[in-house]
Amino acid sequence: MPRTYYLTTAIDYVNGRPHLGHAYEKIAADAIARYRRLSGFDVKFLTGTDEHGTKVARAAEAAGLDPQTYVDRLSATFREAWDALDVSYDVFVRTTEERHTRTVQRLLERIRDRGDDLYEGSYEGWYCVGCEAYKPEKDLVDGRCADHPGLEPRWVVEENLFFRLGAYRDALLAHVEAHPEFIRPDSRRNEVLAVLRGGLDDVSVSREGLAWGIPIPFRPGATVYVWFDALANYLTGLDFADGGEDLRFWPADLHLVGKDITRFHCVIWPAMLLAAGLPLPRQVYGHGWVLAAGGQRESKSAGNVTDPVALVATYGPDPLRFFLLKEIPFGKDGEFSRERLEERYNSALANELGNLLSRALNMVEKYRGGIPDPGAAREAAVVDLCDRATIAWRHAMDRHQLDEGIDAAWSIVAALNNLIQAREPWRVAKDPHRAEELSGFLYALCEGVRIAACLLQPFVPRTSLHVLQRIGAAGDYGAPVAETAVWGRLVPGTRVVKGEPLFPRLQPT
Repeated sequence: MPRTYYLTTAIDYVNGRPHLGHAYEKIAADAIARYRRLSGFDVKFLTGTDEHGTKVARAAEAAGLDPQTYVDRLSATFREAWDALDVSYDVFVRTTEERHTRTVQRLLERIRDRGDDLYEGSYEGWYCVGCEAYKPEKDLVDGRCADHPGLEPRWVVEENLFFRLGAYRDALLAHVEAHPEFIRPDSRRNEVLAVLRGGLDDVSVSREGLAWGIPIPFRPGATVYVWFDALANYLTGLDFADGGEDLRFWPADLHLVGKDITRFHCVIWPAMLLAAGLPLPRQVYGHGWVLAAGGQRESKSAGNVTDPVALVATYGPDPLRFFLLKEIPFGKDGEFSRERLEERYNSALANELGNLLSRALNMVEKYRGGIPDPGAAREAAVVDLCDRATIAWRHAMDRHQLDEGIDAAWSIVAALNNLIQAREPWRVAKDPHRAEELSGFLYALCEGVRIAACLLQPFVPRTSLHVLQRIGAAGDYGAPVAETAVWGRLVPGTRVVKGEPLFPRLQPT
């Protein structure tokens, strides 16, 4: 049986339509999921929408809709966006689903039944509606949440059900220190270590007077605190409440989340799992943000969001995927602008990859009528280049360094373009005594393009398929790279398809 790999993203809060920040996370997760599938893993890839809480209830009221109608409409826009971007998720969880309600209630009951980690208590403090979280005075800046300075926090006094988060401080600290890979990158790990070393306060798991949430079976009139509710979705996707066979995927191999919610996933979530007697995820990765022009984070509250579906309609999914994964080093922030997207489209996709494919296919068809037999003319330098690129690609992707993974695959594209200029095959074609040399070179050129297309699949899946189809290797698409990134798979005599330009150049607007 292949080894399992369970990958999750954060589930998106549905108080607005999807924006580029949401899209970046899903595209990155998709690249990782596709890489793991190409590496022979049985992958379960989960995403979804977070549909309870005060923000959603208020947004529905402002829209003149009941909450369920409101979330139904908005959740659909997220699925539509990820489908347009070719995000290959296996499970889409909605927190208003009945199976999720059962998961949350079962998890609460399991924690309650295992000890005294849930208790009745009272709370007074500042509550940020933007974060859906209580904020200690020390975390406020000029009396406001640092992540939502435009929203004034509310002073809340409630009788709640509490979770003994503080009781798990030592266990969490020991786990993080003993497992450096648990939180990545190092900057996120250091932040969490500082939080743990500073001590933990117990947290509320219930809300009073908020009907829009999951009822707590053993506490009439209360609903589940939205973060407890949302975090449980990673178990919902595996049918936790029903003990389904998909539980073989637990623990999660990777929780991919934005850096602003790393603490929830590295402190509260693992404490919940420990209290429930469940294994901890193997890794939480807190990625950076997509910044708008001028360096401000894209967010609904800032009012500077970019619609990813509109970008797909203009440029197609692969150029947007390529830009975000190439231009934003994973784990760091990166800036987006249409001008830079168009520049990268023309320079890399049209000029480098598109022209390489066009020149290779044109020469093969013109001089040989199909994939030539290389005979004894082995282009050892190109073989070595592809082997080294594949090794570098694997090394980068195993560490989730997606931009470096693109660079590894692109090293083949760049080298083949340079080789065409250096070798001038059109001149070689004029000398009948160099026929074997030309055949060997053209075969190596096409075989290099094929391997590059195989390595590019996680990033630009449609483009990779088109390249493989046109070069006569469609069967390599989606097959394990251990089999496809091997020299010599192209069959001599295979017909190629020149077709239209892979990426027509964009004209200045």
